[in-house]
Amino acid sequence: MFMNRRTFAVLAVCLCVSGSAFAGGGGTKKDATITVKNDTAASIGVAVDPTAALLAAATPAAFQAAGGQIVNPGDTATFKVKAGAHRVIAVDAAGAGLGDVNVAVAKGGTKAGIVGAAGLAFP
Repeated sequence: MFMNRRTFAVLAVCLCVSGSAFAGGGGTKKDATITVKNDTAASIGVAVDPTAALLAAATPAAFQAAGGQIVNPGDTATFKVKAGAHRVIAVDAAGAGLGDVNVAVAKGGTKAGIVGAAGLAFP
C-alpha cells in the first residue's frame, strides 16, 4: 500500500509539472528587438540607450566596448531590449551625430530603423 501511494504521488507531481508547461501562454517573446540598417556608403556606429561612456568614446573600439555596434554599409545592427521606450543614436566614423531618436517597442515586437542620407529614421 505504501508503494502505491508513493507511485501515485510521483505521478501526480509529474502531471502537474507537465501540465504547467502548456498553461500560461508559452511561446510569446518577452523581449523586444530594435534593428537599424545602414543604407549609407560608409560604416556607422549605432547604440541603444547610450551611456555617458559610450557618448564620450573617441575610437570605434571604445564605442564597441561601451555597448555600441559598428555597422558596415548594407548591414543591420540588432539589439535585444525590454519592451518600452528607448533612445537610439547613430554616428559616423568621425563621431558626428547622424541621428538621435526615441522609439517605443511593444513586448515581443520589432522596431526597424534605417540610416540613410536623411539620417536615422524609424518609418
